[in-house]
Amino acid sequence: MRVRVLGVALWVSSLGILATPPSLAATPAAADAAAEALLKRIHATTDLRDARRAFDELVAASRDSPRAAYLCGLVAARAGSALANRGVALDCLGRAASHGIPEAQHRLALVLLEDGRDPVKRAEAEKWLTSAARSMPESVYALALLVAERAPHPATRRAVVEKAATLGYPPAQFALAEIMHRSGSKQDQVVARELLEKAASQGHAEAAAELALLLEADKRAADSAKIVALLTRASDGGSARADYALGQRYAQADGVRRDTVRAFELVRRSAIAGYVPSQYALGYYLSHGIGTPSDDVVALEWYRRAAERGHLDAFVAVGNAYANGWGIGKSIDLAYQWYCKAAKSGHDGARTLVERSATRADCDLPEEPRRGSEPHEGRPDGAVR
Repeated sequence: MRVRVLGVALWVSSLGILATPPSLAATPAAADAAAEALLKRIHATTDLRDARRAFDELVAASRDSPRAAYLCGLVAARAGSALANRGVALDCLGRAASHGIPEAQHRLALVLLEDGRDPVKRAEAEKWLTSAARSMPESVYALALLVAERAPHPATRRAVVEKAATLGYPPAQFALAEIMHRSGSKQDQVVARELLEKAASQGHAEAAAELALLLEADKRAADSAKIVALLTRASDGGSARADYALGQRYAQADGVRRDTVRAFELVRRSAIAGYVPSQYALGYYLSHGIGTPSDDVVALEWYRRAAERGHLDAFVAVGNAYANGWGIGKSIDLAYQWYCKAAKSGHDGARTLVERSATRADCDLPEEPRRGSEPHEGRPDGAVR
């Protein structure tokens, strides 16, 4: 089961399943097996009443079985579940944690951290993570994040993340690779790539995506087949960034056979996941009919979403829609307002357009552009309509 703490994905172990009614359990092993059977029943039934009965039995069993307490806590802590109950989760996980079950200590810490900035809960969570970290890389990493947040010096963050990465935890390997990549040191760059390779080989989707993009940027070492393989693996693992990059390759026949329908589906999935360059690209695909029938109304919706997130080419695209009446009523005044927004934010093309306009006085431009137009990854074919 995947959960999030402080913006980083952490993994809690899934558990096995056996069968024996808890009331018949006469030994610790039998009690554990009975608890596993109840968990299986909860997961297998489609009858909510039966699931509640099994859960109540699991809660009762948790008083005598640390394993049952852990399983009870997992079920009660599952957000969105009909059986979710934070109080029961804290109680069950607390008992299991006190019996020294590292998984329970880790999960209890995550539940405690859901209270945000409560210093008492955070201190207790840190205590449990410290204990669980003796055997769980997930806990080492979560603890590293807590420590780094309290003492956010880059060297401190690097030191604590390195510990989890050394234990082979893929999210920590990925985080450390990012830290080392930003350092600028050639040696760090080499090690960063090795860490990405390790994390990607263990199924970390973002590590695979990052590695693919690094290879893509290194023209001397570009290996199109490897890049496509990495992007495909990352896309299958749920990376919105990889969906976008792979979609662009299908649209442009870059290392793969051209397939605009596949490109559209990948870009749409990435856009829905919230990746801003894909939101702009999806608008572009829709407005130009790439892999889908053209639809200026829906295209404008996606351009607006990207613009709300600060994508400069999307500002221009919305302006173009108003200027030409694409998907909305034509309005030169509103078009100019969008061009002005883009120009003020540093879009070179929009600035040139505004400077040539007779109404330039209405747009208070900075003396010099702060930056150029949006990076190419946000422009499906390097141009706007």
